[in-house]
Amino acid sequence: MPMRGTELLAALSALDRRSRFELVGEISLDFPTHHPQGMAFAKGLTFLSSVEILDAPRPAADPALRTRGRGTGTCSSSGRTVGCFAIFL
Repeated sequence: MPMRGTELLAALSALDRRSRFELVGEISLDFPTHHPQGMAFAKGLTFLSSVEILDAPRPAADPALRTRGRGTGTCSSSGRTVGCFAIFL
């Protein structure tokens, strides 16, 4: 029987850096993950988004002087790349 919302919230709230996890499966990816951003599951598919930072933004005390960052985003579906896109931070 699936957990109720309150039971799931209590179980997730109890997790911390010392929590032990058990690997139950793996999905091979056809691209380097760099910096994973998000994961979603729908209709038997797994979607992962990842970003490669090409130029990191540089903060400044004066927001007008902050430099924009630049990167490449990749979206995959069940381990296969479905799209790449430019990112400006």
